[in-house]
Amino acid sequence: NEIKKICELGFSQFNHHLTSEDLTEIKKIDDVIKEKVQVNGAPGFQRFHNIHNEHALPKGFFNKCNELAKEYFNTSSSTFEATQYQISWHHPQNNPPGLGYHVDDYGKILKFFIFFNEVTDKNGPFKILESSRNFMKMIHGFMWIWLTNLKRTYYEIDHIPSSLLKNERKFLCSPMSIYAVDTSSLHSASQVIEGERRILVLTFRDTRFEI
Repeated sequence: NEIKKICELGFSQFNHHLTSEDLTEIKKIDDVIKEKVQVNGAPGFQRFHNIHNEHALPKGFFNKCNELAKEYFNTSSSTFEATQYQISWHHPQNNPPGLGYHVDDYGKILKFFIFFNEVTDKNGPFKILESSRNFMKMIHGFMWIWLTNLKRTYYEIDHIPSSLLKNERKFLCSPMSIYAVDTSSLHSASQVIEGERRILVLTFRDTRFEI
């Protein structure tokens, strides 16, 4: 099931729980926001924060995400924190947000990534190191707590065990693919070589374990 896969790998696909009506409503959000994108003069990406304040998320889809978050955090309540729509495209000086292996936070966090268009090796696939969940806990006890600030979230390649680096997984997927990801796992954006990538992210958090 999803919980087992997230615990083992750091992520799980989420499409099979959704209805066609949910997906149709989600596509409408993409249709509306991508019309706002101003490519000229932008450095290869644009972000739109908390779009759920202007465009309601499908209730069925949101409830299923919240239910999985509650089960995953093992608590009766979880905090829905934010939504973010991001579009990335090829640009000579493109340096997309999230480039380089990092964790998003040291607390308990679960994100749902919705990829609106096909993702290939060329248009900036999301990358994750399988089985690196809670990476900070794996290292801070014997190294990070005295080498760097505790809030550091990006890690140099030579500070990541080779056993994890060999587990790199790229999310190469079809349009409207959805993944639930524990972003305490090491993950990274990729540069867009050609085309574009459009994505919507929903963030849920268990604030009981915030640092």
